[in-house]
Amino acid sequence: MHLFERATESGVVYGSKAVGEPPLMLAFSVREALRQAAAAFGPPGWSVDLGCPSTPEAVYWAIDAARSATSVPSADGGSSVTHAVLTGV
Repeated sequence: MHLFERATESGVVYGSKAVGEPPLMLAFSVREALRQAAAAFGPPGWSVDLGCPSTPEAVYWAIDAARSATSVPSADGGSSVTHAVLTGV
């Protein structure tokens, strides 16, 4: 096997071959899916900030917080969005 020392791809940023971006973006999408799934256990509009690393324990506590959440009406009479912050610490 022989590796090219100065291999570049024309027409892309800095000659990138785009080998690092897909795995990085996949990690973001998995984390967002976990965050949204945990939030689905709460009332409509519930949102959680799931810290990184998103360990099984952090996901459990996010689900627990969502299950125990209650929406509080906003001052204008509409429905409010409840929000929790979980740092995973």
